[in-house]
Amino acid sequence: MSNNRLLQIISFLLLFAVLGCKTPAKLADNTKLKSGDVFTYRIHRDTDLEMDMIGQTQIATNKQTIDLKYSIYKIEADGAIEAILTIKRLKLWQVNSFEAINFDSEKMEGRENLPIRQRVFQKMIGQQLRLKLDKQGGIQYLTGASDYIDDFFSQKEASSEMRIDLQLLGYYRAIREQLGDNALKELLTQLHTIKPPTKFEKGLTWMTEMTTETGIDVKKKNEFTCEKISPRGIELKLSAAVEPNPETVGTTIGTSKVKFALKGAESGKYLVNSLGWTKTADIQTHLTGMATIVAKNLAPIETNVIVKMETKFERLK
Repeated sequence: MSNNRLLQIISFLLLFAVLGCKTPAKLADNTKLKSGDVFTYRIHRDTDLEMDMIGQTQIATNKQTIDLKYSIYKIEADGAIEAILTIKRLKLWQVNSFEAINFDSEKMEGRENLPIRQRVFQKMIGQQLRLKLDKQGGIQYLTGASDYIDDFFSQKEASSEMRIDLQLLGYYRAIREQLGDNALKELLTQLHTIKPPTKFEKGLTWMTEMTTETGIDVKKKNEFTCEKISPRGIELKLSAAVEPNPETVGTTIGTSKVKFALKGAESGKYLVNSLGWTKTADIQTHLTGMATIVAKNLAPIETNVIVKMETKFERLK
């Protein structure tokens, strides 16, 4: 696989890169929710990726929007929540040195003969996922995304196209890793802000630690500060130090593997409601470091990487 192709697929992969965590998000009082509650979250991410490939600087810009509808159908006596999540909209825009992708599910509805890369996105609209949160907001399970992706690419038509265009195998693996169950689990964990060990109080500061498992593997040490409590909600400030994850196993792209060693900082503002659920959030991430590309029968390639990312969460009415 050429370096150009690796950059192309890496930039595509980073379109879905999640700086999520394994630490359970905390919810203040789940029992105040009720079965039948319905609400939607809009998740938007802008990513700028810069890589130095053998003396040449390559830049990729990605924009992503996902609308997820929550339908609460069960609240257990211990406060655990079960919900159906429905993917309502998927909007992707990517530009790099080799291609441009511009996809909006709302504009593609009803269109036929879409390229396979757009068909897999379009067919995700309306897909339902099952989610269960424990009383602390930790995700006990999230299922449905990985099975859908596997089923789509195992269909005869998609399998035939992958045999003809082997590059699609790399895209399948990138989509499987970045839009599968584990990736969405991390994304939704990041969405639900982390509650302090005591009740929210103005000026209160607390620490958490997070480790990513998909996309860019990093470890984060977060400092949250409760800045204001008002009728509109609870305002939190986030400041995080980001370090490489020494236990990373890397990301498989085609027959190659990419390992990131990135560090930097993350800062943001959260507005949460009285239950500890995010109303809005704006998070800025800046990382620098190295990516090591290991391909079969080739010497490892190391390249400088700069990632700038803005992630926004909004709970829609």
